[in-house]
Amino acid sequence: MAGKKTVESRFSQNGCAPFDEVSPGDVVLIKRAGDGIVAIAHVSCVHHLTRQGDWTVIRAQYQQQLCATDDAFWTDISEADYGSLIWFDRLTAIQSIECEKRDRRGWVVIKRATDQLPLEFE
Repeated sequence: MAGKKTVESRFSQNGCAPFDEVSPGDVVLIKRAGDGIVAIAHVSCVHHLTRQGDWTVIRAQYQQQLCATDDAFWTDISEADYGSLIWFDRLTAIQSIECEKRDRRGWVVIKRATDQLPLEFE
């Protein structure tokens, strides 16, 4: 939201969403932990990855865009077997909308891009 992080990432051990779930053209609602939905974004590009040894190549190529230059992030995801790198070409901040999501899933698919109506951004 501040413009520093240009690539969003999700890593997991079991290939859960957004792995193989998010696609270019998808509209993503951005929710902060413990808060409401604070932005709407449009996905322009996605790379779904499976671990080949470790994540060293991904770290070297994307750590700046991910704002993940410290070792702690890479230690946290070291056991992950799946990853998704997501680029947004449009991001619009909105007034916080309350969201009743209470589970621990970091990514929830509501509708696929093929089922969505076109969304106009200002």
